[in-house]
Amino acid sequence: MSESDIIIATVLVSGAKAPKLITQEMLKDMKMGTVLVDVSIDQGGCFESSYATAHEEATFIKGSVIHYCVANMPEGLPPVYLYDI
Repeated sequence: MSESDIIIATVLVSGAKAPKLITQEMLKDMKMGTVLVDVSIDQGGCFESSYATAHEEATFIKGSVIHYCVANMPEGLPPVYLYDI
C-alpha cells in the first residue's frame, strides 16, 4: 500500500455492510496523492475514511490521500458499453 499510486477496492457481503479493508491509521503510511477508489460505497464503503460523494464533487482528501467514493459507479456507463469492454 505504501508504494501504490491508486487502490481500487470492492467488497460485497450480501445483506450486510462492507467490511473496512483500510483503516484511518493506514492512510498515514500512504504516499501523498495516492488515490483510493471505493466501489463498495453503496454498502457503507470498504475504507474507514470513505463517505458517499456524487459526480458534482466526486473526490475529497483525507490526510494526503484522494478518495473517490461516488455511489452507484456502474451507473456511470450506459449498459451497452459494459458489455463491449
